[in-house]
Amino acid sequence: MSQSLKEITELFSQSSIPLEEQNDLLILLTVMPENVLAELSRTFAEDPQLVEDFYADFQAKFGALSGHNDSSLDDELAAESGMPEDELDLNEELTEE
Repeated sequence: MSQSLKEITELFSQSSIPLEEQNDLLILLTVMPENVLAELSRTFAEDPQLVEDFYADFQAKFGALSGHNDSSLDDELAAESGMPEDELDLNEELTEE
């Protein structure tokens, strides 16, 4: 395990994230390049609240993807892109043609 991943693991253990969920996040992070892990570690250490925010974002996206709920996924994507929902629907219609 890389030093950055060890540091992230320690930061996760100090959070209120349930242990099983911490493990799920760590599995996801193992595929990240070391430079990304180092930046995450530094960022989380500077502002531990970002660990909780990262977890909440992970839960929302994972729930949308695994729930097979297209509208939930559309809501997540629209929120990230800043694109209004009706424009997102129009964009999807145009790309399907």
